[in-house]
This record gives sequence, structure tokens and C-alpha cells, in this order.
Amino acid sequence: MGKYRLDLIRVASALMVFAAITYTVCYVWHGLARSPFTDGFFAAAFPGFSWSVIGFVTGLGWSLAYSAYVAVVFVPVYNLCCRVGAQPNQRRIRR
Repeated sequence: MGKYRLDLIRVASALMVFAAITYTVCYVWHGLARSPFTDGFFAAAFPGFSWSVIGFVTGLGWSLAYSAYVAVVFVPVYNLCCRVGAQPNQRRIRR
């Protein structure tokens, strides 16, 4: 039963690294191929975001906060589902 449990710190760390890499790639991509979609999307997804160094840091902070939130919500739910689903059957069938 214990081998299926997720560790909150590990999942949060993995999600935060993934979010930081993805955010940076999207930010750089916008610099290479400007699009009105990314302007609106980044402004809507990250409060206080702007296309500047401070805006980059603000957006990066929000993406890290979002990924930590996902880990804090997902990991306990996943562990609860594993605990409930892994309960052995109490009745034994005799032949």
C-alpha cells in the first residue's frame, strides 16, 4: 500500500521545474514570433504580468505558485484514492 503514495515535496518540485521551463520557453518563443494570442494569454494567466524583466519574474512566480497549488491539491487526493482502493477484501472465500 505504501509504495503507491506520492511525496508532496517531490511532486511539487517536479511540477515547479516543469512550469519554470515551460514558462521560459513560451516567453522566449513570444520574443521570436510575436503573437497577439500570447499577449492576452499571459496577461490573463499571470496577474501583474508585462513584457519586461519585472513582468517575467512576476509571471514566473505565478507559474511556480500554480504548480505548487496543483501539487498541494493533487497529492493528498491521489494518496487518499490509493489508500481507499488498496484495502484488502476482509472476507475470504473458503472452498
